[in-house]
Amino acid sequence: MKAFRSQPLPSASQQPSSATSFWTAQQRENSNVKVWGRIQDTGANYVVEGYVEGGDLEWVRIPCKRLLDAQLYLETVMSKKDFEWMKALEDFMGE
Repeated sequence: MKAFRSQPLPSASQQPSSATSFWTAQQRENSNVKVWGRIQDTGANYVVEGYVEGGDLEWVRIPCKRLLDAQLYLETVMSKKDFEWMKALEDFMGE
């Protein structure tokens, strides 16, 4: 006798619509924290990593529950090569 109900797996998440993209861009303009970096998918959540724009060179890691939340912080995408180099430099300087 089954103790749980069989349910189909949820469908894959859809790509953001143009309305969602517009809303994200609008909210990003009002955000106080703007990061030059990349969004990392940890499997459980998303982490925005990079430098805060418009000030001292401060490396930040901002955990976000949803991709949409992470996109609000990301002002400019850093190239993967630059990101790997800068992250290695920050890890070395932090030790």
